[in-house]
Amino acid sequence: MRIRWRLVSVGLVLTLCAASFATVALQTTRNENRKSTSKLVSLRSAQISALGTISPRGRIRHVAAPANFSRVGRLLVDEGQSIIAGQVIAHADDREIRLAELQHASAQVSIAQSKLDKLRAGPDPHELHVLDATLLSARESFEQRQREFSRSSDLLKTNSISLGEFEDSKLRRTLATLAIQELEAKRKLLASVRHEDVRVLEAEVQAALSRVKTAEENLAMAEVVSPMDGLVLRVHVREGERPGESGILDLGDTRQMQVIAEVYEADVIRLRIGATAKIILKSRRASMDGVVTHIRPIVGRKSVLDNDPVSDSDARVVEAIIDLKEEDSRLVESLSNASVTAIIRTDEQ
Repeated sequence: MRIRWRLVSVGLVLTLCAASFATVALQTTRNENRKSTSKLVSLRSAQISALGTISPRGRIRHVAAPANFSRVGRLLVDEGQSIIAGQVIAHADDREIRLAELQHASAQVSIAQSKLDKLRAGPDPHELHVLDATLLSARESFEQRQREFSRSSDLLKTNSISLGEFEDSKLRRTLATLAIQELEAKRKLLASVRHEDVRVLEAEVQAALSRVKTAEENLAMAEVVSPMDGLVLRVHVREGERPGESGILDLGDTRQMQVIAEVYEADVIRLRIGATAKIILKSRRASMDGVVTHIRPIVGRKSVLDNDPVSDSDARVVEAIIDLKEEDSRLVESLSNASVTAIIRTDEQ
């Protein structure tokens, strides 16, 4: 009986020890899980990880041709070239024809304006001088015809001349009078400026100016100019080719490179302007620093995909614009559209 009670006692002691050990182990496991969960929550609250791409400031601009642009006659820039806003980058193949039309229209303006100026300035002094001399001669001729007519009248009274000779003298006097009247009317017309003639020539000038404006617009449509300062990233067409949907070329302001990070919609509430970010360049395994400068106020579909076969390609994301530091911008100015991972800190005050 004593042996039996001893065995029972030993069994109870072992059972109690095992229970105590299990309790301690369970408590330890729970504590470790709590610590792990706390670290995970702390990690999640401290940063946001997002995929993104490198882009010039303002993104890449696709410079298109005008609607009636036919073919590229001359390409004035090349890839890797820096250009400024307003610089002509391409000519259409019919630009020379449009330029000739502009020159012709400009010449028509000059001709019409010269006619108007001449009319407003009055008669030519030399022409007026010649007309005055002719009028003086006509008056002298009239005086002579008048003397002849007077003498013929006296002779007719004494029947010294015939009636026919008298009529001839009278006709010559009348013709001399009409010549004077005609010359005086011509001089008066030459010295005056008719308002009707002025209005006609002014209308011709305005019509010519309208043709010049139309020709200038047609010439402008034969040229493609840069909308901004930047670097030519890619040329899509060459001389003799017709521009497609991609336009003439791609242009970007590489003086300030940015990262366009796609942040999941659920994490947007934790984003803020001014947050620092670490940018990891996948192709070179290099890291860069940046600052969140803009958060686009629109939710879109994810476009930057990773290598995870089970990743959600239809996830809803918001774009966060991260400006890189100046030294990092210079390092990646030739890596537009390169894939990166952005780690954005959210615990900074």
